[in-house]
Amino acid sequence: MRTKVMALGNRLMTDDGIAIRIVEELKPELETNGFEVFIGETDTYSCLDFVKDGDSLILIDSTYLGKEPGTVSIFPLKDMKHIAKDYKVSNSMHDLSFIKLLALENKIVKGYFIGIEVAYVDMGINLSPELEMKFSNIKENIKNELIERGY
Repeated sequence: MRTKVMALGNRLMTDDGIAIRIVEELKPELETNGFEVFIGETDTYSCLDFVKDGDSLILIDSTYLGKEPGTVSIFPLKDMKHIAKDYKVSNSMHDLSFIKLLALENKIVKGYFIGIEVAYVDMGINLSPELEMKFSNIKENIKNELIERGY
C-alpha cells in the first residue's frame, strides 16, 4: 500500500497555504517515489473520501505553535487523536479540524502530521516575507523527511 500525502490549508490566506505550495512543488518527485499525493486545501469532505481505513497518511499543514516561523514539526497521528475527545457539537464546519473529523469518522490510519510554523495568516495570495525567504529550505527539509526516511 502506498503512503498518502495530503496538503491542507487555504492558499488565499498568506502563510496558511504554505503546505499546498510545498506539496505542489514536490508532487512529481513524491509520486516518482511511490507516494499518492492529494491537495486537499480546505475541502474536508474530499479529504475524508481520500482517506481509507488502514492507510498510511502524512498530513502537511501550517501550524501556530509559538515557534520560529518556518520551523517544521512532526507528530505521530496517534498522538493527536486526543483532540477529538474534546469536540463539542457545533453548527459551523469552521469549528472542525481535519484531524477531529478523522477521529469522529473512526478512520483507522497510521502516519504523521507535519506542521510548518507560520509568521502570520491574513488575506493574501503571497507568503509572508519570512516564509518566502525560507521556502526552499522548508521544502528540502520536508522532501528529506518523506523520501529519505521512507514514511
